[in-house]
Amino acid sequence: MRRQCSRCSARGINLNERVGATLEIESGTNDPMAIFLTLMLVEHWPAISVASGTGLFFVQQFGLGIVIGIGAGWVAGRLLSWLDLGPVSIRCWRWRSASVSSVVTSALGGSGFLAIYLTA
Repeated sequence: MRRQCSRCSARGINLNERVGATLEIESGTNDPMAIFLTLMLVEHWPAISVASGTGLFFVQQFGLGIVIGIGAGWVAGRLLSWLDLGPVSIRCWRWRSASVSSVVTSALGGSGFLAIYLTA
């Protein structure tokens, strides 16, 4: 089955559904890594070493982002199944859920960007 990729629609490129889904997942997982690496380099540039806490920073950012993002997505999905909302309200619900998971994750020292991606 072929579907039109939103980024490719302007060019009229049709992608296989599996390829489109793979590209979406790949791009969503690369962005948090790029943000992490940029923050790590800016924060630890003068003293990059194993003892500088870079590994702990990585585990904290990604661990909290993954756990809170998946947990918030699961809770939001459960609550959404109990509510009777229209299509516009569902979009607002997803946006709010992702925003809350980002704020909570960032406040705890995790990757809010990864949490948003996994929640939505």
